[in-house]
Amino acid sequence: MKGYTRNDVEMHSDHFLGRDSHVAVKVKVWRFTATESVVDKFGCSEKEAQKALGRAFELHQQSFWEYDVPSLTEHFFGKNVKWRTEGRQGGWLVVCNIGVPSEWDGVKLNRWALFAKRIKTTVAYLSSDEVVLDTIEANGWCRPDMRCNQCEALMINGLYCHEIGCPNWKKVKIDGEWVTPEPEEEEDFVYDNEEDE
Repeated sequence: MKGYTRNDVEMHSDHFLGRDSHVAVKVKVWRFTATESVVDKFGCSEKEAQKALGRAFELHQQSFWEYDVPSLTEHFFGKNVKWRTEGRQGGWLVVCNIGVPSEWDGVKLNRWALFAKRIKTTVAYLSSDEVVLDTIEANGWCRPDMRCNQCEALMINGLYCHEIGCPNWKKVKIDGEWVTPEPEEEEDFVYDNEEDE
């Protein structure tokens, strides 16, 4: 990237005075969608909004660490590069086995600059209001018709997934009430195995 220098490469160490520091990207999310935005969009209570935001944060965080980081590090540096989180609450993505910036040529420096930019763009995307609200809406975390009054049920592909032991796990929600479905009558089925003559 034009204008990117070795001095722009962030370093991180969990040790005092920066001993054993490695190249890193700061991935800490400092601002996440406000509770009021969720309440305004979905008309839910503040408590439900906070719970939905917590679920969205955990889902996006899991997606970032389990999918985005491994695929991006492999794409930019190959399969043999190791990475880890450091800092309080995993606020740094540390990449190992790629040397130190003072030894990098222009190609390696440019590759790191593009990688760091892509990581930061991914973090910004996953923590943007639009994406967070879309995640909450897609999972139905603030829809009254998609909640269980006995557990923290989730709606997955249109089906309720209740917690173990929930009294509503065999019930269906009809007009806002959890009811036990009536058993369906089985139709008599006659199979005609006679061949046409």
